[in-house]
Amino acid sequence: MDRFFELLKLVKQSGANIDHVNVTDRKEVSQSTAIGFDMMLAESIDIKEELLVSIKKSNWEVASFYENKK
Repeated sequence: MDRFFELLKLVKQSGANIDHVNVTDRKEVSQSTAIGFDMMLAESIDIKEELLVSIKKSNWEVASFYENKK
């Protein structure tokens, strides 16, 4: 989450016109996981907790992981 939040800050600071970001891990394709984030929502996100809530809303795999973790 820390790295994803840093990426969000970097994109916002750059002023780049980016609509969507996908982050994929380096596992084999059959086991790989990706997290996508709509950058249009990024303007209102200032802290990591807000980012996590937004990612959970748009990525059921992440939401499921945190629910199972409880």
